[in-house]
Amino acid sequence: MLFSIIAVFAAACAKDEIPIDPIERGQIQESQVNMGQGYIQQVYFSLENNEIAGTALYPDWDIAFENGDAGWRIVLNDAKLMSAWKSPFEEIETATDSAGFGPNKTVEVAAQLMENPAMGDWRNFHGVYLLDLGYNEQGALMGHYWLQIEAAQPNEYRFRYKKYGEDDVYSGAVSKTGSSAFALYSFAEHREIQTPSAEAWNIKFSKFTHQFLDPPVDYLVTGVLLNPLNTVAAELNDRPFQEISATDTADIAWSNRPDIIGYNWKFYNFDSGTYEVDQSRSWIIRTASGFYYKFRFTDFYDETGQVGVPNFEFALI
Repeated sequence: MLFSIIAVFAAACAKDEIPIDPIERGQIQESQVNMGQGYIQQVYFSLENNEIAGTALYPDWDIAFENGDAGWRIVLNDAKLMSAWKSPFEEIETATDSAGFGPNKTVEVAAQLMENPAMGDWRNFHGVYLLDLGYNEQGALMGHYWLQIEAAQPNEYRFRYKKYGEDDVYSGAVSKTGSSAFALYSFAEHREIQTPSAEAWNIKFSKFTHQFLDPPVDYLVTGVLLNPLNTVAAELNDRPFQEISATDTADIAWSNRPDIIGYNWKFYNFDSGTYEVDQSRSWIIRTASGFYYKFRFTDFYDETGQVGVPNFEFALI
């Protein structure tokens, strides 16, 4: 009998089994992020750590290259209402005429950038793109650039570009071995813009381009985008936020569309001249670690009345 007790005790304390603290579920956490005047900040947020993982100024970058050995997507900065046109020019040195750009350009829309980016599958196009860099935080036009992608090797992208109306051609290269979901690049500064690793964040607060259908128009809005490589979400509005539990994750329609949470959780009250938040709208977010969080917004202002400060609450379920 004594031998059996000792054996059980020894098995329970095997050296390969390290006890860990249980994860507390159900406790609602409150947080807020400040997007700055003109919503200039793109704020990367980690639900798992309840912290800002990093920030970027959206006017500072133009295009983004998908990381990883199999990565191939090149997307435009949808926070600036950028667009692309496959021009008839075969070499960037001879690219000069923008005739045809207006009716044939494709706008980068957040909802479609993973499945149908504005530049399309550039691997099937060996000519020169003309890019409209969109608008900065003051609403001023940022100009146009010609771009020709040379190659996407296992370890890097190589490309050439020049400013519209100028002759100087620059060569650029972006590593594919970085840890971020996409490597951001600035034409004006001829360099990469650093962002947090793909594993460090789940949602991003940012301006982005939304495509309205009635009437058809591409428009800049402000809201939340998912990490497109490892996070999915689903909206759940048929019960109070406090009652949402792990059982609600079964048979739910998950989406990895970046703008599934989007912008219209808030609306502008013309009578009061302020934004109001629809607190009846909730989402469940599943992270790369396999955890589920319920999530909703509570305000769009800070304690001093500054706009562009999303307040939200979430809980592990």
